[in-house]
Amino acid sequence: MRQVHHDRLARFAVVLDMEPVVAIRETFEEAGVLLARPRGSDELVDADRLRRIEAAHRDALNAGERTMSEFVAQEDLLLATDLLVHFAHWITPGFMPKRFDTDFFLVPAPADHLAVHDGGESVDSVWTTPAAAVAAAKSGERTIIFPTFMNLKKLGESGTVGAAIASAQRQPVVTVLPQIEERNGAHLGIDGHLAREPVACAHAPV
Repeated sequence: MRQVHHDRLARFAVVLDMEPVVAIRETFEEAGVLLARPRGSDELVDADRLRRIEAAHRDALNAGERTMSEFVAQEDLLLATDLLVHFAHWITPGFMPKRFDTDFFLVPAPADHLAVHDGGESVDSVWTTPAAAVAAAKSGERTIIFPTFMNLKKLGESGTVGAAIASAQRQPVVTVLPQIEERNGAHLGIDGHLAREPVACAHAPV
């Protein structure tokens, strides 16, 4: 990992204005959790309102038939971007044919929102802990891609949601760009952590 350089600060200032909006949209589309408040309220939408919103908008959003701005305007909502805490920033290695520049955020899950996968981009869901997810990846029970695995390890350093958020607020976000490391074959690596399998099928490090 490397510290974000000064020439990236301008990028964060502009991009992060929109990234929380994208994160909220993806969380609603793929998991059915909506981080938004009715206009004039300090509280997030409650479970009853969420069910009505989901029935009216989630499929249309997933199908690209409705934009997030249209949906928010129709429901007279304000997105709760203030709740999201910047946690990590990963860029796909240059040799990959399809690349991503992705920011990750932390936010407490609303207690009365039922998270349900959409059946398209996400096809299964389970509540678990970072430690259990890491153990499942190491045992081969589940396949977890390298960035997710490393973020879970980082998240697992905190014992509670509150502690994880406090830690993320204190620590500067670094930009992570994995590199090829040759050690008994080519593997993705950052700071000596190698993916368990060769580059072509890299999932989780040992």
